[in-house]
Amino acid sequence: MATTGGRTTPSRHGLASSLSCPSLTAVREILSVEAMTARELLASYSKILGELRRRGILRSGNAPAGDLAEILVATAYGGELPGASEKSWDVRASDGRRLQVKARVAQPPGGSHFSVVRSWDFDAAVFVMFDPHDYSVANATEVEVEHVRAKSTYSEHTNGWRLTVSTLLKVGGLDVTKRLRNAFDEVDSFRSPNIE
Repeated sequence: MATTGGRTTPSRHGLASSLSCPSLTAVREILSVEAMTARELLASYSKILGELRRRGILRSGNAPAGDLAEILVATAYGGELPGASEKSWDVRASDGRRLQVKARVAQPPGGSHFSVVRSWDFDAAVFVMFDPHDYSVANATEVEVEHVRAKSTYSEHTNGWRLTVSTLLKVGGLDVTKRLRNAFDEVDSFRSPNIE
C-alpha cells in the first residue's frame, strides 16, 4: 500500500497480487480459450469482429468463414482438403467429386457476392452462409458446376465469375444445411491439443 495525501491506495505490486484472488482465478478459467468449444470461440470472435467493424477498423465479417466452410464440407462429405497448390477445388468428397467451397457471413439484404470463381475445373460448388452472430450454419446449398456457371456473371475487375447470394437463392440446388450443421457438431468437439 502507498499513502498519498493521507489516502491509502494499493501499490502496483499490491494491485497485481490482488489479481490472484480465487474469484479472478475462476474468471481466468472461464475465459480460457483452450477450454472453449469451436462454437464458443467463433461466437466470441464474431463479437470481436463486430466491434472492429463498428470502430471502422474492418470492413467485412468474412475473415474466418472460408476456412471454416472448407473444414465443415470436408467433414460432412467424408472428404479431404487438398494441398495449398490446388486452385480449382477445395474438397475431394469421399465419392471422388471435386467440390469448390464458397462462404459468406449472412448480411441482409442478400445482394452481396460470394468470392469469384476463376476456374471451372470442379464438379459442384457448396455455398455456405454463416449466421453473423455466432457463425452457425444458416444455409448450405450444393449446386452442380454447370448451374453455377450459367447463373454467374463475369467481372472484368476481379477477372473471375461472381454469383450473388440472392441469385443463389433462386438457383436452388441440393439443400445440405442439416448435413453441414451435423458436421459442425463434430468439428465443435475439436479442442486445443493442450486440453486433456
